[in-house]
Amino acid sequence: MTKSLRRAVDLSTILAAVALTAVLGWHFSGQFRRDQSVHATQESLRAFEKMLAMRSAAKDTALTKTGWPATIDVTWFAGAPPLNSLLTPDRPWVEVATPEEAHMRDPNTRAAVSYQTASFWYNPYLGIVRARVPYEFNDEKSRELYNQVNSTSVASIYGTEMPRFEEAIFGPPAELAGSRTEVAGASTEPEPVEQPE
Repeated sequence: MTKSLRRAVDLSTILAAVALTAVLGWHFSGQFRRDQSVHATQESLRAFEKMLAMRSAAKDTALTKTGWPATIDVTWFAGAPPLNSLLTPDRPWVEVATPEEAHMRDPNTRAAVSYQTASFWYNPYLGIVRARVPYEFNDEKSRELYNQVNSTSVASIYGTEMPRFEEAIFGPPAELAGSRTEVAGASTEPEPVEQPE
């Protein structure tokens, strides 16, 4: 093997090793950033849970018949509201479930498919907050991410929760049903809560 050919082989080997190192570094740094975003969003969910528990006991908070705050007020968090680190901030902050969704433990829209999709979903009848996730490479990856962030075990990224048979005929049970006069913030449309500054 001539010297020039050996140099070319050595140079190719070095370039391949550098490229492989760069690709692995990019992959692992991206995974590290994703893990940080998941952890930060899980912390935000815990902050919501703590605040909802406190506000449920407060005398100055409008509650549903099940004892949970009827909506979430950004001012409760003293300038540091919980944020969804997996999504861009240019979207509504929290969507409040309607009385028709009172039985649902997860929103039907679980991935943030557009900028009109809120970062979080709150069911004031069950006191549940869920973080939406970005759509991943495929449905399965998106579902796995949703379950990881929310500590859930949904079978699909696409929600298919329908009212139970008796609710479809008679409406939600009285203890979950709210009216505009009884529950502040309840309406027939999802209520987006403004994105905090």
